[in-house]
Amino acid sequence: MPASLSVPGRAVRALVVSRGAWRRCEDHLAAHLPDEAVGLFAGRVRTTPAGPVGVATRFLPLPNRAARPSRVFEVPASDLLRAMAYASAQGLTALAVVHSHPDGPARPSRPDTEGGWPELVTVVVGRSGTARRAVAAPAPSAGQTVPIAVGRRRGQGAPRPRGR
Repeated sequence: MPASLSVPGRAVRALVVSRGAWRRCEDHLAAHLPDEAVGLFAGRVRTTPAGPVGVATRFLPLPNRAARPSRVFEVPASDLLRAMAYASAQGLTALAVVHSHPDGPARPSRPDTEGGWPELVTVVVGRSGTARRAVAAPAPSAGQTVPIAVGRRRGQGAPRPRGR
């Protein structure tokens, strides 16, 4: 494992996910229905006039090791650090943890807001299969919503960051 892992911190003001990474994410989430599934988006941080934007080009599946995976997800730190180290070895930055709410909306639940990884964006995918929001962990209720866009091409720009 490298001595340091590249993580963007709270500086990322928006997240753009490639179509390929999003497709792999959707496939992983669907394969684990009716349970919650989880993974990691990795890519690069781009500087834009609106601020730093995470551009995710890879999806790395993570195991949900919760005792009741149909109600919650749990990822041991060792699994997350292994995925982050893999991304770093590929020259990528860990950007976001994504998980599903198979029976609910794309909104963070109470456990989502109380836990999490403060250096990563949390993406919640609701039952419709479309992420409607990405939320900066661990306190999305503090107005730290991070816009998310899927499949934008070069030149289309990043989603507009929202104010606090």
